Amino acid sequence: MSLDRTDFKILAELQKNARISNKELATKLGLAPSSTHQRMKALLEKKIIRGFYADIDLSALGMKLQAFVSIQLKRHSKNAFKKMHAYFESLPEVLAVYHVSGKDDLIVHIVVRDSEELKNLILDRFVTHDEGFRCETSIIYSHSHHPSLPREQA
Repeated sequence: MSLDRTDFKILAELQKNARISNKELATKLGLAPSSTHQRMKALLEKKIIRGFYADIDLSALGMKLQAFVSIQLKRHSKNAFKKMHAYFESLPEVLAVYHVSGKDDLIVHIVVRDSEELKNLILDRFVTHDEGFRCETSIIYSHSHHPSLPREQA
């Protein structure tokens, strides 16, 4: 699907507020609500929009510590990567798993309540895994997230 300026404007508005009504979105874009609805439907069908999410303050839920765990696998194979990726995704503390280039093979973004929980997670669920790997933990002191599209291509 080739995107035009209006499609990019729809995506940008949704990144600011995914709960915006079709009517409000149409008004912001200067389109008829039916046209906006058809464009949204096409973006969803083509899986350009993969979903709508709530931005939750994890610290308000008691999850005050986030970290990246860099993983180096001892054995490299497609199956080993798939197995480790699936394993890490199954852990409730894991927010994201990245397969990366460089000295590390995977980077796992985790959230826990405190440093004691982090230590136990690493010792009980990470370093004891059958695949065997080296891991290094980096605590995230602060972060910001700015959802926005790269410059428009249309």
